[in-house]
Amino acid sequence: MISETPQTIQRITESFLRIRERWGQAALEGEDSLVIAQQLAASTDAFLLEVWRGAATPAFFDATALLAVGSYGRREMALESDIDLVIEVGRPELLEDPEFHHAIERFMTWCRDARLKLGHAVRTPAQTRQEFESDLRTPISVLDARLLDGQRGRGADEIAWESVRGPEAAEYLRAQDEGIEFVETLMQGYRARTKRNGKTIYLLEPDIKSGEGGLRDLNCIHWAGRVRWQFSPGEESYPEVGWTEEFRQVYREGLRWILGLRNILHLNHGRKNDRLTFPDQEKIAAILLEEDDLGEGTLEESSTADLADLSPSDRATRAESLMRRHYREARAISMVAQRFLRRWQLLEGGEEVEINHLFGLINGQLGLKSYYINPDPLDPSDAQTRLITPERELSPDAVFDALELAAEHDAMLGPVLELSIAQSVETWGEAQRNDREICRRLYHLLTDPHTSPRTSRRLLENGILTKLIPEFEPIVCHVQHDVYHIYTTDIHSLKCLEKARKLVSGAADTEAEHWQLFRRIGAQVKRKEVFLLAALFHDIGKNRGGDHSRRGAEMMDDIGRRLGLNWGDIDRLAFLVREHLSLSDTARRRDLSDSRVVRELAARLRTVEALNELTALTFCDMATVGPNIMTDWNAALISELYHRLRHVIENGLESLWRDHETLVEQQRAALVELLQRTDAERAEDGAPKARRPSAGQLRSELDAFVRDVPTDHFATAPTEELLRQFETYRRAAASDKPEVMCTPLVDRGVTEIIICAHDVPGTLAKIAGVISASGLNIMAAEIVTTASGRTLDIFQVSQGAPLALLLSQREAQAPADPARLERVAQTLVETLASGNSVETLLKKRIAQTRLEPRPTPPVRTLVDARQDISDSFTVIEIRAPDRVGLLYEIARTLWENGLSTHVSKIDSLGNQIIDTFYVEGAYGGKLTDRQTADIVNALYETIENSPYLDDPPQEN
Repeated sequence: MISETPQTIQRITESFLRIRERWGQAALEGEDSLVIAQQLAASTDAFLLEVWRGAATPAFFDATALLAVGSYGRREMALESDIDLVIEVGRPELLEDPEFHHAIERFMTWCRDARLKLGHAVRTPAQTRQEFESDLRTPISVLDARLLDGQRGRGADEIAWESVRGPEAAEYLRAQDEGIEFVETLMQGYRARTKRNGKTIYLLEPDIKSGEGGLRDLNCIHWAGRVRWQFSPGEESYPEVGWTEEFRQVYREGLRWILGLRNILHLNHGRKNDRLTFPDQEKIAAILLEEDDLGEGTLEESSTADLADLSPSDRATRAESLMRRHYREARAISMVAQRFLRRWQLLEGGEEVEINHLFGLINGQLGLKSYYINPDPLDPSDAQTRLITPERELSPDAVFDALELAAEHDAMLGPVLELSIAQSVETWGEAQRNDREICRRLYHLLTDPHTSPRTSRRLLENGILTKLIPEFEPIVCHVQHDVYHIYTTDIHSLKCLEKARKLVSGAADTEAEHWQLFRRIGAQVKRKEVFLLAALFHDIGKNRGGDHSRRGAEMMDDIGRRLGLNWGDIDRLAFLVREHLSLSDTARRRDLSDSRVVRELAARLRTVEALNELTALTFCDMATVGPNIMTDWNAALISELYHRLRHVIENGLESLWRDHETLVEQQRAALVELLQRTDAERAEDGAPKARRPSAGQLRSELDAFVRDVPTDHFATAPTEELLRQFETYRRAAASDKPEVMCTPLVDRGVTEIIICAHDVPGTLAKIAGVISASGLNIMAAEIVTTASGRTLDIFQVSQGAPLALLLSQREAQAPADPARLERVAQTLVETLASGNSVETLLKKRIAQTRLEPRPTPPVRTLVDARQDISDSFTVIEIRAPDRVGLLYEIARTLWENGLSTHVSKIDSLGNQIIDTFYVEGAYGGKLTDRQTADIVNALYETIENSPYLDDPPQEN
């Protein structure tokens, strides 16, 4: 049994906790995290030795040694880091002594009193050596083993037996190949971590230990250096193997940054935590960022800004600055890790295939040609001649030669060559930017449709792109504090460029194969070079404030001239950058049946060629923002807009809207044909004739439908959709009750829900409430009011949650469960027929969703009422944080204020909704200025206070 903790140990523990508390405060005040790590290690050493001295008898103490291993051994500790310790036993017989084990139990208990997370092993040196064979982690941990400070001088230099330390572990790991296989193992681990942490959530909320560019990458550099070359990369340079003082500083600064973040994360959570979540990003930014830092993302002296006092916009700005700094550090760490792990796993020299006088393919990678140094030039046969490949400063021509050859051979750059390129490019300046030949070669690398996918990444990572196009620098590692933009802006831009290359070259591409329209459009793009530049530069205006599309377009003049474009191509490039969001925004947020929408956009495009280029760019942009952004539903919306615009551009606007009588007759004839085909299929299936309407009855009902629905809607709706609407309408007319039809639209990744009922105030709100309460995601809603006083509402819904982009594509676009749809249909009928309130359903759904809340960045609510978008309606656009029942609350507010909704378009950007409503007053027509002001105020009140869900009023 463990006895009560002695008072001396209690005092030691209290003193140790105060020391840790002081260093925690120092972390908040911006103290150097490397200094904190050293001090934490020293105070932990002293504490553990005193506690072990108190727990063990003198005989036990003299026969054991405490060895710090892992990050504790390296003195790279954060405040709540695990303490890895080996109690090395010099006399094996102690392992059989019960009193010795009681001493260890006391020791562990007293360490827990100090809130230390102690991981420990008790073993003899012989046992440690045996474990080398069974578990690779053991020799890796021993690489950094050190005797705790304060144990030396016990009558001997250190201890009286042959302890197992770093040199022995390094020699074991070097094995017979000088550590090459060990470095290869580390490289495999690096690749596995990169792949594992490349998923959406890990990019939005990175793991600063195991994620790309995290602490584990630094550890791998350290272990590789210790084993392969017997030096410590964080403490010393080794130019002979490429590890210069510059890289040592990158290592140290990266370690300083990550330990600093870990300290504050540990303080925030009161425990070890390595996930940089959205709330953590905001808290840390509020602590560390000064006002002057916000533009550059640097961290200087601490600021104690109260998070609660900051607006969502300020919190986002600070978080974005913090994360930009983090990604810069992480990228530097990651590049150094992969370059040196690749380099150090190669044998010196190796098989070399000569390409030209400077370059060769070495071990399958493009590298600088090796050359020989002979200590005795008078004796060519001197056996001491050796093969070396040092880094060299390369001319700009040599740099581009290397990039072009690597692309031509689809080879990776050898690590030595890659380091040489990066170091050479560092010296470039205005002279290189103004060199026509250099810029011409950059232009060809960027606009070659068939170049290696690695080319653009090399241009960015080696600094070439930002040196020659400095306008690109502000978007490097630029982060947008939301759950929609998954990648940093520069990485998204490169992905967009590579998607565009595949599209115009016809290369294999999953998304283009799935949505063949974009493949066909891409094949029609004529000015491929301009199109590819637009894909790269479409977001270059971000991180500058204001409209990034307009700002980016303004930069194309200088960039285009630098790259040698003529004026016509510069104008086209600027147009594509300026308009790159137009098709996406219009398709997702505007009523495409409104002639003004198509008319104005077609006037800006003017030609089918411009339409093709912009549509292809829209596809590439949306397909590379993040997973599940380019869905079947969004593809269908853009496809519909594309065909409308193309028809208008080719035939004139009047052709789309003129002669509605002809269009109506064509639709009517098509519907009759579909109805006859459907009746024949029912007969083949054995449906009793009594249950099938006669041909005369169908024609009569169809004529009534044509007269009842608005002509514009009947003329322009797709025929198959119109058939489903008619079927729902005729059933409702026959029963005089609400009718619902649910149809999975597999090609669009959504389910269509058609509701036909008597049009009474609040119908749209009720429908939206029931659908939201069912857990389905409303993608769009079209509200058709008939002349006879019925409403024919068409909803497009998806199975995915509001944060569906965090799911896999398969999950996000899975069709809704038929049984679930049947329940939704039944609830809709009951609610509309009875007039029951939907608040109870919504509250139940909200209670369920609150079981697993997911913190996301704050979203600012904006309500904008515009009179310039539609000729017939006032258009209200609402941006707000998404939540269950929000569409219900908005729709109810609209009808309570006497407004009728013609069309509702629902768009989602992660945790933010952008809902657009085409509304008119009670007597038709656009809203007056007074009505507009009143509804905007009412919507703000509804969204920010959610009155109906907290205290629902009685239904009228």
